[in-house]
Amino acid sequence: MFTGHNYCLAKGIHVDPDKDAFSWDFGDYFDEMPITKADKRHSLDEMKDIINALTSKEYETFVKALISTEKDIDDDNILDVLSYVLIKTI
Repeated sequence: MFTGHNYCLAKGIHVDPDKDAFSWDFGDYFDEMPITKADKRHSLDEMKDIINALTSKEYETFVKALISTEKDIDDDNILDVLSYVLIKTI
């Protein structure tokens, strides 16, 4: 986040809806925008490892999330059918 003077990679963020405000426990401050893990580009092997980790326990949920994200479908019944068909054809 930008504090007005520098960038803060905040940790332990707390939201107070009554005051419409938030605070954080601590953070690292930078003069320039820091590169976060989200900005890192993964190699093909790294990405495969990440996907394998995500799918190893809940493959059906992963497939539904992928379909939902790619096709903007949120109806659980449609996702059940599409994921079933996709999993059976792979």
